[in-house]
Amino acid sequence: MLSKMLKLKEYINSPREKVFIKIEKPSSLTESLKLLSRHQQTLISERVRLVNRLGKKLLEVCPYILRLAKLKNKKIRAILAKYPDFSKYKRITLKSLLQIKGIGKKGACFLLKRLNNIEYMPGLTDIYKTIILSYAKRILELREEIKDIDKKLDEIGNQSKEVNHLKTIPGVATKSLAG
Repeated sequence: MLSKMLKLKEYINSPREKVFIKIEKPSSLTESLKLLSRHQQTLISERVRLVNRLGKKLLEVCPYILRLAKLKNKKIRAILAKYPDFSKYKRITLKSLLQIKGIGKKGACFLLKRLNNIEYMPGLTDIYKTIILSYAKRILELREEIKDIDKKLDEIGNQSKEVNHLKTIPGVATKSLAG
């Protein structure tokens, strides 16, 4: 059987029939892009999972906050990270809202009115405060980590002539090339 296979290999790999092609090992640059891209995708999946879990917890304790804005809105996540206790929302001031990164005067005025009148389940506030704070902070951290990896992917990708050439195509970015 082995001898038949060897004869077959000789026939198939003859100058006329080139079937077996030597596969080159990817460059370290390509491997770096692939590893970073996969890690970033893991972080994105974790962020999506946490946003969904946070949404579920908020539905249980304070569904009204989800009507203000979607959880994809970083302002709402920043508010939840700073103020996970809904019982304190009646005392939030314009000044304290303006101290939250990403909230401007116009947005703060809009949010202040709604946050001061927010309805929630008082008995659940203490129980969910720790969970909401944890989720909101981790989502914000993941967002920053993902941004940092994007920058690193671009730095590494800019070192490759092939990547730079492919990025000239509209809609193609380093991240899509690394996957």
